[in-house]
Order: sequence, then C-alpha cells, then structure tokens
Amino acid sequence: MMTYQMSDVNHLLSPEQISTYLRDGVLVVDNLLSPSEIIEAQTSLAQTLLNDLEVEISNLEETGHNLTKASSTNGAGGVLDIFYPKWKMNIAANEQLFRMTSQLWKEAYCNGQTKDDFRWHPFGTFDCNRGYMYIDRIGFRLPSKLAESIGERQLSNNEAATNATPINARGTNKQKKKKKSRAIQRSLTPHFDLCPETYQDATNKNKWRPIQCFVSLTDNLLPNTGGFECCKGFHREFHSWVQRGRRLSSSDDDKIAEGEDIPPMKQQPCIGEYTHVHDRELMRRVQHIPVKAGSVVFWDNRLPHGNSYRNDNSYDQTTISSSSAPLEACGARAVVYCSFLPDVAINRSFVERQLIDWKLGRAPRVGDRWIKQDDEEEDDGNLRDDEMEPNLSDLGRKLIGLEKW
Repeated sequence: MMTYQMSDVNHLLSPEQISTYLRDGVLVVDNLLSPSEIIEAQTSLAQTLLNDLEVEISNLEETGHNLTKASSTNGAGGVLDIFYPKWKMNIAANEQLFRMTSQLWKEAYCNGQTKDDFRWHPFGTFDCNRGYMYIDRIGFRLPSKLAESIGERQLSNNEAATNATPINARGTNKQKKKKKSRAIQRSLTPHFDLCPETYQDATNKNKWRPIQCFVSLTDNLLPNTGGFECCKGFHREFHSWVQRGRRLSSSDDDKIAEGEDIPPMKQQPCIGEYTHVHDRELMRRVQHIPVKAGSVVFWDNRLPHGNSYRNDNSYDQTTISSSSAPLEACGARAVVYCSFLPDVAINRSFVERQLIDWKLGRAPRVGDRWIKQDDEEEDDGNLRDDEMEPNLSDLGRKLIGLEKW
C-alpha cells in the first residue's frame, strides 16, 4: 500500500492522498511524529506502564501479567484503558492531525446528496474546520509467544494456589477438569465500531465519528506482527451489503437471477456500537496495512477492521535496556487511538459528558470503548485540578470542550 509524506507548509493532504482515501477508505500518512517525538512517546508509554500498572518493559516475562489490570477487552487487540497521560493527550491534540482530519471530512462527508452516495450521512451540514477530540485508549500488543507464556504461568500459579488450599476450605475434594491455559492477549478480529442496520439513522446515537484514527509508535510493516488490518474500499459497498442482509457473495447474484430463495444469514447482534464480522467472503478481503513508527492511519468507520491473529515478533529482554527504542526492542506493537468528532449537535452533547469524565479523571462513560460501568451517575466531586489545562494549546482547549468554537 502506498504511504505519503507530509510535505507542504500547511501539512495538508495532497489531491492524490484525498483520492486514495475516497477510493480505499483508508490512508496512511508518514512522519506525523519526528524521530525524537517517537522516542519520547515510547519512553513515556513505558513509564506510564511502570507507574500505573507495574509493568516493566525490560522484564515483561515477570511483570507482563499486570497488563490485564487495564484491559476491559479481556486482552483482545492488546487494547489498554489508558486515557489521560500528558504525553498521550499531546498526541490526541496534535494540530496537524486535526487539520488532516478536517480536510478528509470536507472531501468525504460533506457532499453526499442521496443515501446511495457513500458520502451521505444523516447529521446534516457542518463546519469541517471545527471538531472535538474523542478520548480513546492505547494499543500495546505483546508478541504472541510471550502472551501465551505469561498465560501459562498465570494458570500454573492459580492451580498451585488452589492445590495449597485445605480441602475443607475449598468445600470439596472432587477432582476438577484441568483448565486450558489462555494467552493474556489475543487478536481483535474484524469488526465494525457501529451497528450496520442503524448507520443511516441519526436517532438513538450518542456520537458520530465517521473517521477512526491511530498514531503508531512502532514499525509494523509485516503481516502477522499484531498490526492493523482492514477491508479496503468496503465503505463504497457498505450500504448494499447491509441491504442484502450483511451479504457479500457473487454466488447469491446467480441464485437471485435463477429465482431461487436465499436463506437468511444468521447475523451477529450489535453490542452497543460494536458488531463482529461473520461474512466469510468479506473476511477473506481483510488485509494487512503496513505502518511505520510516527505514521498516522485514517480509516472510514464503515470498513471492517481489526488486528492480526498473531504477533510473531520476537522478545529478547537482554537487548531492551540498551535500546534507544524500547518498545521496538521488546517486539510489542504500540499505537495511540486518537480520532475526532465533527461539530454537530450530537457530538457537542457527547463532548460535554466526556469533559466531566476527564475532569474527574475517570474512564470515559460514553462512546464505543466497551467499558462496563457500575452506574451512570454524574458525580461533580473531586474534580481534576488545573495542572493539565495550561498544557493544552488554544486548539486543544477547543477540541476537549473547555472553550467554545
């Protein structure tokens, strides 16, 4: 896949880049972060993992199990619930990142006249130069062999603890079936962060996010190394696929022409704004997207996407302490998810609630982050002090909702 450099003085996307996004629904732009910014972000992430989770990059074999503390996805995709560190918020408020997103909004989502046009959406016109930050998580995908090894060790430790418990304390002396070990992380299989059947309906939504995005902190150039995968160009077929009952099969066309009945396909239900992909033909079209460290990846949220089944990178802790790029040396795939929301009414309401969570320093309670909340009460106590606000630029304060556009 062709990637692009940011070359002009305004760091805007070229006509060729816009054309690529309109055709493929995915665009990789290199060099959003400079080499020094990549190292700084890698070092900061390693420090965050150590401070918040007691995970040592140089000793993942013994401390990597602590990553489960921050995983509300049960290890899927290596996604971690890390939202607010200063270094991460700086990437999420990057002005170049927002300006590129704004240009893609203008070219890809402001001109659709009918529902059959892939650029159409139900939220009306909007100012493409205004928008808001969607505070998302990070991805830190371990090499698969390491994740499996940690899982096996956890199982062994749990069984040893169970066997050491007196029989009367356990309440039974029956022999239980031995559990199968499970890696602490696994792939995130192809999915949508939307419900296909309600895409063209503006009701009962909490936000509208047409473009998803991440900034990569590590190189991910080869397949089967934990990296991003998607079905290029599917945003142009999405509407007809939904109309066919989530079908993408040329054989069905032949059956229809012959007057045969097509049995309904068993559909996976939408879980909030998450929908698993089960169309086998569609799954076969999902492909690896090569990405360099410091690059940004934009994709239309109608593309099925996920990350690879395995991360076959190696892990050698003896080389990590001497490396200037610790995350590269440990074989992990690291990204910061950091997309934006257009300035429409539904998103203004969303950002008001997101801002309260940010001020409280608690995990966001709205969105498609799959986080189960114990309650939905809005507690205005213990608000964050102002230590972070001066670190935000004027644009950053607008993006997070502290100041009006």
